[in-house]
Amino acid sequence: MSVDIKLREVTSFENTLYVAKNGNDTTGRRNEQAFPFLTIGAAIAASLAGDAILVSPGTYDEEGLTLQGRTLIGKGGWEHTVLGVAPASATTHIITLDSDAYIQGFGINVPQTAFAGINCTQAGGTNSIYDISFYGNGATGTSLGTGIIRQGGGKTIGANIRVERGGIKEVFKNIAGVLALEGIHVPQSPGDIQDILLVTTDDPTGAAPTVAGRAQFLGFNCGKGDNGPFGVGNG
Repeated sequence: MSVDIKLREVTSFENTLYVAKNGNDTTGRRNEQAFPFLTIGAAIAASLAGDAILVSPGTYDEEGLTLQGRTLIGKGGWEHTVLGVAPASATTHIITLDSDAYIQGFGINVPQTAFAGINCTQAGGTNSIYDISFYGNGATGTSLGTGIIRQGGGKTIGANIRVERGGIKEVFKNIAGVLALEGIHVPQSPGDIQDILLVTTDDPTGAAPTVAGRAQFLGFNCGKGDNGPFGVGNG
């Protein structure tokens, strides 16, 4: 059984907003590539349901973003387009995906505190995550952060999820709903993944594991971190 992969082409949207490092949040305009926004947050605020937001290469030191009914694409891919404040500076989730949200082509910094790079919260329906690479703090035993948290009862699908730098607690945590991902790549890197690659539980404290969270992973390619081999478990 395979995950339904639906990569979106950046040219397929009628209504588009642009973000670039030479942009301006005051003069940024919808559907005008010559007038990009400077921040992803400002572009999301100016967008309408169904819009696409195309982000040029660069590092965007932002957190606390929420995406609903919109598409967010890093034009340079995860190697060149990075989202998130530095792991040690994060005070909340980097981005929350609500219903009908789609994200593709970013490197995402994982908070060092007990938050996620991507937080999926919708109660129903589906959101999508493609071509994402996570960056932890590169250290051992110091992070409480998670790459993707799935909670709220909906479904998250995606593919080509990578951990480029360790120093995170878990790559995936499924509290409620369905997490269906294909092409997971976790090579050896600086730092560790402290506990396990996947936690499934309906209790955010991890104290009461149940069947509320379900996960399907295909193409699971694991390396070895500073503290030994990675694993998958229910806890």
